Amino acid sequence: MEPRTNSLTQVKDAPATGGEIPGQQLEHFLAARNSLMLATTDARGTPLASYAPCYIEQGSIFVFLSELAPHTDNLLQDNELSVLLIEDEAQCSNPFRRQRLSCQGTVIRVERDSDRWLQKTAQLEKRLGKTMGLLKQLGDFHLFQITPTRGTFVCGFGKAYRIQGLDGASLVAIEGR
Repeated sequence: MEPRTNSLTQVKDAPATGGEIPGQQLEHFLAARNSLMLATTDARGTPLASYAPCYIEQGSIFVFLSELAPHTDNLLQDNELSVLLIEDEAQCSNPFRRQRLSCQGTVIRVERDSDRWLQKTAQLEKRLGKTMGLLKQLGDFHLFQITPTRGTFVCGFGKAYRIQGLDGASLVAIEGR
């Protein structure tokens, strides 16, 4: 049996599912996400998978994390990470078909009480609810801005795309043999 090979095809206006083009499907997918999975590493290179609520805006993902969580220290020490945004199991009839975006990226800490920090934490509170108002008062929480660099968006069987950042215009179909 020959090894499987993949080729890439630039996506223009090819429908993904339900008549939506892949870029539109990505936009709707991102708008519905309020949480993500983080993959970070500690100083020894030991991987850690974790979860965090998030807010997505203009190509960036914002998370508000406590120093009590190991992923926070990992991000303060190393600005590279991977994130997974995934469709809720309860919303999908087949777990193999769950829509998902897996991407690598970099992270920066937004300076506490800066204009940007105040603006983004207000947006997080609007999006995620009143708990955020309480958490903003706790000094061990840090606001991070994640900038995805590259990844893969899967929106169904045989519907996988390479992506640069969170730019739907950069989607390139991954085609099997």
